[in-house]
Amino acid sequence: MKIRAAALIALLPVPALAGPLEFTFVNPSFGGNPMNGALMMSRADRFRPSDPVLQNTKTQADYFVEQLQRRALSSLATALLSDLSDASGAAEGSYVFEDFTLDYVRQNDTIRLLIDDGMQILTIELPSYAFDTD
Repeated sequence: MKIRAAALIALLPVPALAGPLEFTFVNPSFGGNPMNGALMMSRADRFRPSDPVLQNTKTQADYFVEQLQRRALSSLATALLSDLSDASGAAEGSYVFEDFTLDYVRQNDTIRLLIDDGMQILTIELPSYAFDTD
């Protein structure tokens, strides 16, 4: 009899004893507890890449070398376009650089540039600005 009474009491509906759900920010950047700042930074540090290739570890000398390379290529491109715009220039030609090859072909009113870097070939068509001075 006691077992049946206990089973009946266990099957009776019981009111839920829970409060409303409330959301609070954890990250102090979004209004959370400012004491969590160190915790959030330590978590972020765990996911930061440790590979030096993925990190920005360039020195001023590295930036300077990159700028020199860009300026040299820019000067080279200016000289190349100057040569291509000359009406008495060759109808086709090729320039070989350290990392890529540039071939050009003059066709009517356009100049077709083919840049081969060993992985892909990029084709650029430029209008021919060559004019005859006679």
